[in-house]
Amino acid sequence: MAFSDQGSRTICILSASGAVSRVMLRQASHSSGIVTYEGRFEIITLSGSVLNYEVNGSTNRSGNLSVALAGPDGGIVGGSVVGNLVAATQVQVIVGSFVAEAKKPKQSNVNIARGQNPEPASAPANMLNFGSVSQGPSSESSEENESGSPAMHRDNNNGIYGAQQQQQQQPLHPHQMQMYQHLWSNHGQ
Repeated sequence: MAFSDQGSRTICILSASGAVSRVMLRQASHSSGIVTYEGRFEIITLSGSVLNYEVNGSTNRSGNLSVALAGPDGGIVGGSVVGNLVAATQVQVIVGSFVAEAKKPKQSNVNIARGQNPEPASAPANMLNFGSVSQGPSSESSEENESGSPAMHRDNNNGIYGAQQQQQQQPLHPHQMQMYQHLWSNHGQ
């Protein structure tokens, strides 16, 4: 987790493999709510997120990890991790790391109505866009779902973008479908 100390970023744990020797889990089924397991337990799943944030110059960390483990007797245990997971073997963890960015202001639709072209929207640096550049960018609108997180939309080039790209229907021209003519040329004649 040391690399996550590089400023405000969110770490999403996608999966893990290996074994642990000691773990404390929060389990509602036990009277104390917290159970400590010791021995060799193979990681079945590990998931969760950790958020680093700064308050008054001090970096804080919050988050939640959930784990499912297979015990030496074949029994499965799991729950929310309380404290540290102690590795029994080398553990490989696959994570996604995200840096929160400030929301960009909406572009005025007045410029578009006057015929002035807005700057084209571009995909994030790590996003591949498969489609014709000649089709141009799709229209933009900022939209959030009920949780306040950005909605996901497909653009006109069938790329998926988070946040502001919303699909605008474009007319389908016959010349765009010529390459598929052989698929239906014998049908309906």
